[in-house]
Amino acid sequence: MLSKIQVKLFAAEDVNVEEYVPVFHRWIRERVLGELLIDVVDYTHVTDGPHVVLIGHESDYVLDRGNGRLGLLYVHKRGPRPENLLAALRRALEVGKRLETEAVSEPLRFRTDRILVRIADRLAAPGNDETYARLVPAFRAELERVYDQPEVVRVGNPRELFTVEARAAVAPSLDELLQRLNGASA
Repeated sequence: MLSKIQVKLFAAEDVNVEEYVPVFHRWIRERVLGELLIDVVDYTHVTDGPHVVLIGHESDYVLDRGNGRLGLLYVHKRGPRPENLLAALRRALEVGKRLETEAVSEPLRFRTDRILVRIADRLAAPGNDETYARLVPAFRAELERVYDQPEVVRVGNPRELFTVEARAAVAPSLDELLQRLNGASA
């Protein structure tokens, strides 16, 4: 079973992520996510990378602009690990939905027709063809429980973490994806 699964939801359009620094601080104070959240780090000076990081004990939530694409990156680090990709996707969608409801001048909206999945474990999942052949059938089977015939494409190169992008022809709402996930046992 894989751990260190990361899931990124892509933003529909660019927004000022600095507005989310006080939002994340409030989430810590109010224990919004039901897990131990520790700090917020502002890396908005970084061009293509993490911009605002909500650091938790078990997970990090990153407003990330990796490869020039803004989105929410869910990073599971420790503790009760996601049992599979669907559990990690569920957590990313729940937090994405919460971000969309925050009262900021430029609210985030997320695309649901594409998600990025990364395994941050080079030993268990090196970024090569063998890993792709081994993992993608299982990923596709899990994703088909929430998407209709998703295309799963390898992105990056063998020197990077194993990364795939799931692409769907139809973009259901976050609510609809969460309903489908709740109907699928993760």
